[in-house]
Amino acid sequence: MVGRREGRGWGRACCLAVVAVGLAAGEVGAWDGGGASGAGAARGRFADAPEVHEPLLFDLVRPLAAQRGEFEVNTLTEIRLRHRGRPVAWAPELEYAFLDGYAVELELPMLDRELAAVKVALQGTFDVLIPERLVHGFQLIAEWRLDDRLCELTALHLTAARFDARWSAMLMAGVRTDHRGREVELLLNPTLFFDVTEWLVAGIEHNVTWELGRSWPEALILPQVSLHFASIALQVGCGLRTGERGEEGVVATRITIVL
Repeated sequence: MVGRREGRGWGRACCLAVVAVGLAAGEVGAWDGGGASGAGAARGRFADAPEVHEPLLFDLVRPLAAQRGEFEVNTLTEIRLRHRGRPVAWAPELEYAFLDGYAVELELPMLDRELAAVKVALQGTFDVLIPERLVHGFQLIAEWRLDDRLCELTALHLTAARFDARWSAMLMAGVRTDHRGREVELLLNPTLFFDVTEWLVAGIEHNVTWELGRSWPEALILPQVSLHFASIALQVGCGLRTGERGEEGVVATRITIVL
């Protein structure tokens, strides 16, 4: 068993490792940023990156191909409807693109008024696979949970696709474990978007988490809408989560401000 002092050391090391990878990343081309969501019109290496929106519950650290200097503040709120009196989960986030195509995030997951964890993330853009259609990248996450003093580590591959002027999709796939390696989860998050108008986007997000050794994964289907006004976006979704413990309704919101 990892002691308290050793556990703290692991947590700090996990968080510092994610940031260190970002600082060690090589130079990439710059691009001309978009709005509160989507990749936007680009220049340089990512000039032909497609514009794809972000999922509500499992969002990005700024869109892929983000421009250096972009700064975002957002807050996610998630309410599970199965039990009354259950604490409200919410998380303020700060996201900053320190290089073109590379961004870092600091997130503070909360339960009501109590800090539940400290989360840091690094995201990078690999390349544009098909001009105006397909771009891919990665995301690394370290989350230090305060209740059991575990550091969860997550690695994801990100794929953003634009099919036409209205339809687009985001696919996240990867793995999550803790610093002791005792639990391993497979993650899959596909989201399909439809641009109703320039300021209104409809989507459906499907989040699957499968812990190895369990017979049945936990899954979430979350229909959602996004309203975009200049540098401000509001996302609202209502869906259903299923798993070994049964079913429960989920309501989620996210407000995003790009500075």
